[in-house]
Amino acid sequence: MTDRGPWNIKGIDQRARAAAREAAREEGLSLGDYLNRLILEEAAEASSPGASGSGASGAGGGGASRDAAGTLDQLTRRIEAAEARSTLAITGIDQSVHGLLARLERSEDKQNSISAHVDGLIDDLRSTHDALSEKVRKLEADDSDERNLEALKSL
Repeated sequence: MTDRGPWNIKGIDQRARAAAREAAREEGLSLGDYLNRLILEEAAEASSPGASGSGASGAGGGGASRDAAGTLDQLTRRIEAAEARSTLAITGIDQSVHGLLARLERSEDKQNSISAHVDGLIDDLRSTHDALSEKVRKLEADDSDERNLEALKSL
């Protein structure tokens, strides 16, 4: 590559751009900072004594192609790992939502059961009230003291 001035990413594939943006976001870096770090790391690895000699000094630029492929492989692995983490998180959320729905349904069933029981008790109270009201009316209408006393005792 020549050192003529600033470079741009017009020739970079959209998938590679998206992968780089995602990897930068995962690491909490801007895209520029992320790319700078990757380039500097690759340059440091290529110039380290343990690096293969076919990198920058190889003929025909084959080392640069391998470096780019390695970087893309690394980005692909990171994206796949992020997708796996997202899938696990979504699965956990999904299970929580299903659990909450089940609890809501059980609560609704209990509420309906209690409501039906209370309605039955209210009906029983109304029947008892009506019966007592009828007895009181009969007692008030009857002038016989002795029968009134017996009727009151029966209550």
